[in-house]
Order: sequence, then structure tokens, then C-alpha cells
Amino acid sequence: MKKILLFTTLLFSCILLMQCSKTPTSVVTDDTPSGAVVFYTRSNLGAGKIDVYIDSTKMGQITKYYPDAPITCDAGLSLTVEQAPGTHKLRAVSETGIEWTKDIEFLEGQCTNYELTEHNIDTTGIICLTTMYGTWILQNETYTGKGTNGMIVKCENGVGTITYVQDNNTNKYKAGDVLWKDYYSDDCMLNFLSSKSLNLYSYRTVKFYSNNHMRISGGGDFYRKTE
Repeated sequence: MKKILLFTTLLFSCILLMQCSKTPTSVVTDDTPSGAVVFYTRSNLGAGKIDVYIDSTKMGQITKYYPDAPITCDAGLSLTVEQAPGTHKLRAVSETGIEWTKDIEFLEGQCTNYELTEHNIDTTGIICLTTMYGTWILQNETYTGKGTNGMIVKCENGVGTITYVQDNNTNKYKAGDVLWKDYYSDDCMLNFLSSKSLNLYSYRTVKFYSNNHMRISGGGDFYRKTE
């Protein structure tokens, strides 16, 4: 009887040992290697909120821009994404249709940052706008009226006339002078005043990144002024 009881006890102990030592099929621990990247922007790009995707999976949204604040993981600003070390595909899409795509490197145990700017926007652009009606302001310039330094794109009556607002003490174009005129929506072209004295015109291409953001070749990025 004692032998039977001892055998039963040993058998039961063995079964318990086997069950407790079984390895889980999926374990997530703090030791899992990873790297982090903070995605941010320092200016209002005419983009609105920006959805950020890594390898086609939405990671979050950039809702504010930070002109001067230091961007680090510890700062808790903008959007921080953690991924396994290696190269991953970034795709960021704004409310106004601006897109960024890039291969992003996540470094093990490190936190880096990546700024979304007007210079690293996808260069494909969108279809030419039918009309450029409105007032467009050169990036990083402030429009306050006549006599203010800065290039102003003024499109009236759906045709497209662009003026250059400049200080009256300079010899550059004054407010009201035509710098570009005649916008051709079929091929995204502007008629450009290359010589004021000879009244000669050439052409500049326009690339649109949203309904409120365009880039004029040789002229920079412009954003439509909203009231």
C-alpha cells in the first residue's frame, strides 16, 4: 500500500513539474530590443494634423508644431514611435493632402528625431488646381500689407496675377508690379516676367502639394492665406 501511495505521489509531482516548466509561445519583456524616433514639425506647413504610419500601420498623429522647443524623447512633445531596430518605411499624410515617405532607421537603445519640413515633402505633387484664386504667402514671410518685405502671390478673378511687395527704399519690384501673370492650369505653368524693362516673359512650373500649398520653381514654397 505504501509503495502504491509513493508511486502515485511521485507521478503527480512529475506531472506538476512538466506543466510548470512549459515555455510560453509568446513573451514580451522590457528586454526586447527597440529603438525610438520622435516625429515633429517646427512650422505650420499648411498641413493641419498629420497621421504617421510605420510599415503601413498608423502609429499616431502630429497635432502641434514646435518652433523652438528641444525635441527629445524625454521632452514628451510631438509623436514618439518605438520599433524593432532596423529600417522601416515612414509614410506621413496631412489633412490637406501633403505626404512624406522615407526609409527611417531605428537604432537599438537610442532615440533620434525626424523633422517633417517643406523640403522633404514628396515631390510628386497633386493635380494642377483649376484656379489659384486667393492670396499666397511665401514660407516664413509675414504679410501685413503694402510696403512689407516679402513675395506675395495675388490671384484675382480666377486668372492669376502675382505681385511682389517690397520696401520702397529698395530698387526691387514695388507693390503692384507684375512679377508673374497668366496661370495655365492644363500644365501647371506661370508666365514669368524675366525682364521688366524689356517686358519679356518666360515660364515657371508650379507644383501643388495641397489646395493651400504650392511650390514655384526658383521661387520657393507658398501657402494660401486663410481669413
